Amino acid sequence: PLVVIVPVHGAPVAVVPNLELASFATLDFPGGVFDWRDETGPEAAFAAAAAALPGLATAARAHHGFGMRVLGTSRTRPHAEVLASHGVTWCESLAELLPQVDVLSLHVPGGPGTSGMIGAREIALMRPGSVLINTARGGVVDTEAMIAALMSGHLFGVGLDVYPGEPAVDRRLLGIERAVLLPHLGSATREARVAMGMRAIDNIEAFFRGEMPPDRVA
Repeated sequence: PLVVIVPVHGAPVAVVPNLELASFATLDFPGGVFDWRDETGPEAAFAAAAAALPGLATAARAHHGFGMRVLGTSRTRPHAEVLASHGVTWCESLAELLPQVDVLSLHVPGGPGTSGMIGAREIALMRPGSVLINTARGGVVDTEAMIAALMSGHLFGVGLDVYPGEPAVDRRLLGIERAVLLPHLGSATREARVAMGMRAIDNIEAFFRGEMPPDRVA
């Protein structure tokens, strides 16, 4: 039988960045590293890895909305004009990016290629007192390393919308005040869900007209 795989791209791009930055803004940094109420403006550096559509949208909000310095990295480098319009300074690798940022936001697919991508080594490269935001997939982050860094204070806080083995959540996180935990609802707005459904219908109709579905990947 013919199986056509069509992901629903694009629809959550407008809402996921809002959730990420809301998670970040919920955390009050100590010592004025970042305070959204400070009229002199934030000094924090924000990183989007990877710079896919949701990552770029988050980067644009962080840069233009919060006035943050934004860095990004990915397996595929976007065009220079795209980076410039979103206020992103490019880094060639995670190792180059991590020591420079106060907030790390992840935008990568799940799977063997990204499993444990952020582990003890990567967290150690991050600035002391930084924040990790994961709305990608739970397996991208090593939970043990993340919790250890939270308990030691190396990570000031985390914002999580995804978990390994969800809906189960590591109960240790429930007792950490500096962990903002959400139940995988990054795209859960009426507008986003309607747009996702309409995008799926567009692909189905294209297939039955004998055309290539616009979002076909396999």
